[in-house]
Order: sequence, then structure tokens, then C-alpha cells
Amino acid sequence: MNTQPHSFERQIRWLKRRKAQFCTLSELVGRMNRQEEGRFVAITLDDGYVDNFTQAYRIIKTELPEFRRTVSCCAPYPPRIAPDFFGLEM
Repeated sequence: MNTQPHSFERQIRWLKRRKAQFCTLSELVGRMNRQEEGRFVAITLDDGYVDNFTQAYRIIKTELPEFRRTVSCCAPYPPRIAPDFFGLEM
């Protein structure tokens, strides 16, 4: 992660205290196109590396349990290695 886990967690908590509405990237684009009022936030984890699971996912799961996610991963980390990360029940 370019952002240290403790900083990422602080940032999420800061946004929650300010009543930010977390949404998917496509939802954010739709809300912007409709010029909706509010504090909308989309989180992207772009690199697909395992620290998305070992660091960021733990924070998101704890702080934003209802948060929907889309996950991209590098080939060495298929769903069978970390099924919970991918929202699969195995």
C-alpha cells in the first residue's frame, strides 16, 4: 500500500464522521452526472497486489461492513487462496 494501514484507517474513520456516503465508482459517476447533493466517496485499490487483502480489506471489512467491492487481482492470488476477500463462500 502507498498509504500506510493506520493512515488508511484514520482516513476512513474521518470520512465516516463527516457522513460521507461510500459507493461504487459507477454509482459515484452516476451521482455526479445527476448533480446529486452530498458527500460521496468511492474507494479504489488499483494495483491488485496481495496487500489489498492483507491490509486494506481488513480495514474496509471492519469499518465499512456493508461496503460493496469489486476486486481485481494479480494471477498468483486466485479466489481459492483468499475466498473471503472475493466475497465467495467455499
